[in-house]
Amino acid sequence: MAYPPTYPPPGSVAGPEPRAGRPASVGLAAVIMMMIAALGVISAIVTLATISRTTDRFQQLARERTDASSTEIDSVVTAIRVISVTTAIFLVLLALVLIALAIGDLRGSNIARILTWVICGLGLLCGCCGIFSALGSTRTTSLGTGDTDAETARELGHALSDAYPGWWMATSGGLSGLQLLGYIAVAVLLALPAANAFFRKPAPPVPQQPQWQPPPAM
Repeated sequence: MAYPPTYPPPGSVAGPEPRAGRPASVGLAAVIMMMIAALGVISAIVTLATISRTTDRFQQLARERTDASSTEIDSVVTAIRVISVTTAIFLVLLALVLIALAIGDLRGSNIARILTWVICGLGLLCGCCGIFSALGSTRTTSLGTGDTDAETARELGHALSDAYPGWWMATSGGLSGLQLLGYIAVAVLLALPAANAFFRKPAPPVPQQPQWQPPPAM
């Protein structure tokens, strides 16, 4: 039995509803994520670049201004280096994660969008901590081992504050502030209605009702 070409054969299935086109908000969010990743790498480079100078300056000031032993000073230097290297590695890994999530967001992956929101929440927390850390770097009050007396610990803290380069607080705090604003912008952009439509899964195929006409009279 032949069917007119304008009607689908009985039992045919309609194709899935096409996904909405990628809105500008998602593209802008991905660009901001790439910029945050770049700022993180810059922060890592700055952190590693200042380790040697800061620790050398700290050792000099600690010997001149405090009664701390060489062991106590070396313990603080080791802690500074470990924290700095660990922070730099974390920032680079975070940058790689942000790039991967940005690509996933551009492809319309809802899982990537959810993970992006999680990273934005953690980023806001880390950004605030970075700003407070930069602001408090000149107000360090105590350092040392468990055997260091309170007065020596305070003197070591002040020596470390003075050991940082003069531009350190402004650079570190500025980078953290830019990243914080970026995380807020990304979270908002991915929550806009246009982004919701883009990340919504296409509707499943719907079987069409058979439509046919009797064959034409011979």
